[in-house]
Amino acid sequence: MLSRASNLRSASRLSALAGSTEKISAIELAALVVCGALAALGVFAIHLSFRVPGHAILRAVFPMAAGLAAVPRRGAGFVMTFSAALTATVLHGGGIGEIQPAALVGLLALGPLLDLAMFGEPMGWRLYARFIAAGVAANLIAFATRTTLAAMGYETPGSHQMERLGWIVPVSFLLCGAVAGLVSAIAWFRLRARS
Repeated sequence: MLSRASNLRSASRLSALAGSTEKISAIELAALVVCGALAALGVFAIHLSFRVPGHAILRAVFPMAAGLAAVPRRGAGFVMTFSAALTATVLHGGGIGEIQPAALVGLLALGPLLDLAMFGEPMGWRLYARFIAAGVAANLIAFATRTTLAAMGYETPGSHQMERLGWIVPVSFLLCGAVAGLVSAIAWFRLRARS
């Protein structure tokens, strides 16, 4: 676990932090912890309501993709998810922000999905496509969670809006996940890797 991912390192726009040894350094580990915490803070403590169902993923993928760019290692997504979970627990305990169950499930799924998406050595447009797929998958998991909770009678913020919008809601979740993955991949990774 946490072995170097040469494809991510050569495509990263932030490879300065990446250690040259197989063993992860303390600064790399700290960077992953910070990126996971930033993802949780972005989702639960920053309230930007665009009235677009599924837009919270936009604030989660960006810092986690930055973590993969800064620390291109296999399993980095799991470390960031662990950090995000701890941060969400602290936020909840301190009464800071609003933790919505569906957004929490999507956030916690994101790190392992990014790890899974980076399996193998994707490069170029395939790397971008895998970020898109991870964003879409995490957001569809969040949508499924929200739908299940609504079916069980659990009221979530915006649940009445979801009922009114009908089929637009899953499409919105899908598109937000795709946009989040693509924008994050473009921001933190080059289409053409360095030689």
